[in-house]
Amino acid sequence: MLFNDLDVAKNALFEVIAMQPQVTTHYDSLANLYFRMGAYQQAIIAAEKAPQRDVLKEIQAYSYRNLGDVKAALPLFESLFTASGSPEHGYQLATLQYSLKRLGECAITASKVSVHPDSKKRK
Repeated sequence: MLFNDLDVAKNALFEVIAMQPQVTTHYDSLANLYFRMGAYQQAIIAAEKAPQRDVLKEIQAYSYRNLGDVKAALPLFESLFTASGSPEHGYQLATLQYSLKRLGECAITASKVSVHPDSKKRK
């Protein structure tokens, strides 16, 4: 059922985009829908067409990670972690660094995550 609802929403967005091709902000909703559907390649493409915002960078980062493209996901998570300091972004970054055997960078990122105030709340 949920897939059908997302599919209906996607088709409605296609109609809106066709009627208003100059309005690029509709692509952020399309990127979000594709991501929720697990259509990660399409989510990346839609996010590239939208005005760049951190939420779209996050969709792209997780999409690349879910597709197994660690090298494309890494700089996006680096940028997100630098901007937000979020332990979640730091964790994702550290795991990607580890998978690429960038162990020194991984240790630095992990130490930044471990001292973050939100990390202490989860204990």
